[in-house]
Amino acid sequence: MKSAFRLIQIFWAFSYHLLWWGLVRVRIFRPSISPAQHLCKTLENLGTTFVKLGQSLSLRQDILPNDYVKALTSLQGHVKPFATEIARREIEQALGKPIEDLFATFDNTPWQPHLLRKYTRQAYMTDMRSL
Repeated sequence: MKSAFRLIQIFWAFSYHLLWWGLVRVRIFRPSISPAQHLCKTLENLGTTFVKLGQSLSLRQDILPNDYVKALTSLQGHVKPFATEIARREIEQALGKPIEDLFATFDNTPWQPHLLRKYTRQAYMTDMRSL
C-alpha cells in the first residue's frame, strides 16, 4: 500500500508539472519561474532520489537545453536537508537493524546532499573503517 501511494504521488507530481508546462507553452499561464526551475522544485519535493536524478541530469549538457542544465545545477548544493529521524528510519527499515548495531557512530547533524558524494562520517561497526 505504501509503494502504491508513492507511485501515485510521483505520477501526480510529474503530471502536474507537465500540465503546468503545457499551460505555459500555450501562453495561458505566465509563471514567475521558468519551466526548468519548476522541474527542479518538483524533483526536490519528490525527495532525495529525484534530487540525485536531477543532479545527474545537470551533467548532461549534450541532451538538455542550457536553461535546464543551469537550473538543475542548483540541485548540486542548494537543497534543503531533511530530518535525521527520516534518515534513521529509512536506514533501519532497509537494513533491518537498529542504527546502533550498524554503525560505530552516527552523527545526527544534517549534511547537504552534495557533500555525500565526497565522504561520509559514518563508520561500519564490523571493521570500523570510514566510508
